Amino acid sequence: MDRRVREFVSLSPDGRIWGEIITEPLLTVAQVAATLQIREKLVRNHIKEKRLKAVKIGKYWRIKPEDLHGFIEGNSSIRTEAHPHLSERSGVEDGLINTGA
Repeated sequence: MDRRVREFVSLSPDGRIWGEIITEPLLTVAQVAATLQIREKLVRNHIKEKRLKAVKIGKYWRIKPEDLHGFIEGNSSIRTEAHPHLSERSGVEDGLINTGA
């Protein structure tokens, strides 16, 4: 078994076992802060305010890479796809504005 694979297992109230397998390494608050180029305290604030999903293991927060990606996509002010009406206007092609420069 890959050493990066971890299984979190707990008992549900009715006694059945459930769990989730994590196949990618979890990110630390410091790694997320470095990726986003912000302070660790701000990352913790995002976690506390439930804007960024995280799991607490002991006294440390860990973030799944896909949760970080979702956070970035959800807070991005840059459109990843061109709006259909923008391409109909002159000077706008493929979602980019042609300045003529």
